[in-house]
Amino acid sequence: MGSEDPAYRPGAVIQGRYELRRRIGAGAFGEVWVATDSALRRSVALKFTSPHKLPQLQAEAALLAQLRHPNVVQVHDVLLDPTCPALIMEYVEGASLRGLLQERGSLSEGEALRIATAILRALAHAHGKGILHRDIKPENVLIESNGTVKLGDFGLGKRTAAEISLLTSRSIPPKGAGTSVAGTLAYMAPEQQDGHEDERSDIYSVGVLLYEMLVGVRPRGRFPEPREANPAVGAALSDAVLGALDGRPEARYQSADEMLLALGARPSRESVEAPSQADQDERIAHLRRLLLINPEDMRVSRELGLCLQTRNPREAEVLLRPVAEGDPDDLVAAGALATCLVAQGRHEESVALRKSVASRAGSPEAVGELMQALADAANASAREGDLARAKGWLEELRALDAPESLVQGAAGALREAYIRHASEQVRSALRSGDRAEAESRLRLLVELQPEADLVDELRAEIQQLREEQIERAVAVVEEAAEGGDIGTAESGLRALRKLRPRAEILAAAEETIGRARSARVTEVVSLLEAAIGEGGIEEGERLLDVLKELGRSDQAVIYRDRLTGSCRPAGGGRGRGAAGRRRYGPGTGEGVAGPPSAPGLLDG
Repeated sequence: MGSEDPAYRPGAVIQGRYELRRRIGAGAFGEVWVATDSALRRSVALKFTSPHKLPQLQAEAALLAQLRHPNVVQVHDVLLDPTCPALIMEYVEGASLRGLLQERGSLSEGEALRIATAILRALAHAHGKGILHRDIKPENVLIESNGTVKLGDFGLGKRTAAEISLLTSRSIPPKGAGTSVAGTLAYMAPEQQDGHEDERSDIYSVGVLLYEMLVGVRPRGRFPEPREANPAVGAALSDAVLGALDGRPEARYQSADEMLLALGARPSRESVEAPSQADQDERIAHLRRLLLINPEDMRVSRELGLCLQTRNPREAEVLLRPVAEGDPDDLVAAGALATCLVAQGRHEESVALRKSVASRAGSPEAVGELMQALADAANASAREGDLARAKGWLEELRALDAPESLVQGAAGALREAYIRHASEQVRSALRSGDRAEAESRLRLLVELQPEADLVDELRAEIQQLREEQIERAVAVVEEAAEGGDIGTAESGLRALRKLRPRAEILAAAEETIGRARSARVTEVVSLLEAAIGEGGIEEGERLLDVLKELGRSDQAVIYRDRLTGSCRPAGGGRGRGAAGRRRYGPGTGEGVAGPPSAPGLLDG
């Protein structure tokens, strides 16, 4: 079966129900298509295989249908028609880890831990049902748009043609009748290459994957420790990765839960068969009936509160609080109450309660729960923008010598919060038009080493504001020059120079002001000539000041002498007495007695 088969093309309808939209993968197993399930009106993934693999497909589908976990790609159904045998699976809309690594090279410690933890929880669920994955690699780790991590291709991750060629080229010895090899060599545990894999083989593959996420390359040969290859990786996490990569299965983590603990995460507990939803509903209904019969029964309140701690945290809190306060030794109820508080965003109360429990219990598990509560509080405060509180939680985590994964996760969340805060300060300055402040804030933001795209975006916004300010300054210069307001025009020019525009823009503004100044000087000189001719001393004095403001002080001196001369008494010379002083009204030519200080004004 290949893409040239006319039955597999966009628009084709399989089994009268699944309309193919586009092909998203192909390999030795066949092809994977995105399709629309017309019956349930949802997108699904159809993984076709060859007709001769029909028995294998049926057996594996029955096995994989048992996997129901939020971090596992769900198998919905199987098509056993020999003309189009296929698995009907959940369609995960998002990117693969391979695409993420190709885009970024490596991931932060917090993000790598989040992805590895999700994979391990999926494996704990599968291993509990006796199912191995055998082909853990970035291509089989899918990340939804909302960040949910899902592990796909359980049991079906056989070899593509390229992988078969790679295995052959590495001369893997032939296997016995009871062994087989499935997977991708670069991520295989040594024993898996000999056909003797078990749960610990999947753990080894997770170690390879985690190393690649942290360092950017897969471990090969004598590889450096993660913290040597990437100094940003903490010592505890580096050691945990090495524990998964031990070549001896017996020296490796023996289960997914054991590795989760090494990474500072809670054990999955998925290996224990959980009660069905119907069983849980019936149990809750029964406890409600008992509580109606006797509202004072603390035992029933406790059990109902424990059942509801994730379903209805508010109601569970009401039920559990009197139990926890009435019996200080009931640490399970106290812990469940703390969980309810976290679900409601009340981290201060949750941490206080966890501290009390840890103090009374004195067990590593209780202290671990406290450290997790502190990390949750730090992350929540960081998301809410309460930087001081987030920093305080982080300091408490460090004081407890918490696992590096928790510390780094909280530190990463705080750093992201600082980045958000700093970028908002840049944008706030931009909104107020304060470009200098925006540039200052951007320099502080760059020190936090945010994503390059964010810095580029903010720089572009600052540049746009600068261009707009240049346009406004040029407009001020031109409008003021046109109106003869040389002072305002020169003020606009000074502002323009501070903006450092292109040389031709600055030169054009200076030329505009030069022309306007020359025209104004000509106008003022003309008015001065008229004032001198008419003996208008007050108007002449005003015009002399204007001439000085226009930068024509030399001309002002000449015209002052002429203005003074035109206003002297007919007898010639300046009188020393009051009778010799005359003040001339503008345009009258008539002399009148002036104040004693008048000659001083004329003398300048």
